[in-house]
Amino acid sequence: MRNKNSAMGVKDYMLRYARELADSGRYADWRAIEEPLRHRYGVEQADRLLNDASLRGELDQRCQCAAHTGDGAQQIRH
Repeated sequence: MRNKNSAMGVKDYMLRYARELADSGRYADWRAIEEPLRHRYGVEQADRLLNDASLRGELDQRCQCAAHTGDGAQQIRH
């Protein structure tokens, strides 16, 4: 089992949080998710995670899907 404080554990928690944010339908793209990640995990950790182009693409896709399947009642952040 991974320790929450280990490097890999933190990355797992960050990935889960980023995907939850994207799936919420409240964010337009990965750039909008960047600030909440920085706030929770710090600038360095968030920037390291979001340096992955494939992850940014995945988050963008999740944001778009969530926006199209949502009820439209929540404000999308840019």
